[in-house]
Amino acid sequence: MYRFIQGSVYALVVCTISFPAHALDNQITLDQVGDENRAGVVQDGSANVATVEQSGTANALSARSIGSDNAIDSVQAGSENEAALIQEGNANSLETDQAGDGNTMALTQKGDDNRMVARQDGSENSIEATQEGNSNYAYAHQLGARNAATLSVKGDSNYDYLDQHGDDNVLDVTQEGNSNTAVALQYGDSNTETLSQTGDSNYAHLHQVGNENSIDSTQNGNDNVAVLHQIGDRNDAVTVQTGDENVISAFQDGTADIIAVTQTGTGNYAQLQQAD
Repeated sequence: MYRFIQGSVYALVVCTISFPAHALDNQITLDQVGDENRAGVVQDGSANVATVEQSGTANALSARSIGSDNAIDSVQAGSENEAALIQEGNANSLETDQAGDGNTMALTQKGDDNRMVARQDGSENSIEATQEGNSNYAYAHQLGARNAATLSVKGDSNYDYLDQHGDDNVLDVTQEGNSNTAVALQYGDSNTETLSQTGDSNYAHLHQVGNENSIDSTQNGNDNVAVLHQIGDRNDAVTVQTGDENVISAFQDGTADIIAVTQTGTGNYAQLQQAD
């Protein structure tokens, strides 16, 4: 990824020089402290604002905004952190903060009125997130080492909140539709959460505390609710909802417990609880 960003920086500089007439009332503020830091910013449109701060060694950033009234605020502190930021549309906002060593981000927003906040503190963490549509909001935070978060959103007015603390955790969230909500939380080591939402107005809240736990949740339809909570080690939960207005509430506290739930149809309700 470092080579890619270096190449992007060069391309961005060329574009900035070649097409100055496209920029109207845009503003770029860049502050670099340290050695071998690299940043390239392009803004094509009007009333775009970008603020970039880099401190440390060999950090790299490429940022591009195309449209009007877009904002980028990016901070990198440490060494060999990398960020690639893209916005296409109007009134979008990207806020990023990386502290530590070897963290990477690849964030893209396409549409209008989208907002994304991404923060990483530690080493070798990665966030890859895309929002396509309008009025979406995403927050992703990782603290520790070698955590990975992936987010893909297509639609309007979706909300995502992702938070991981520990080492070697993995989050993967996919949304296709409108007004869906996803909250995915993991605290511990080597936990995994996978969530897929297809449809409108679905709600999922996934929460794990411990080590080597796994949640896999799928929602296909509208107005479905899944609330899944696991405490302990090596617990597994798998849920599938197909239809509308189905509800799952599941709680596990122990070691190596398993919950598997499938709902097909409309208006089903399931509540499960296990404790060692």
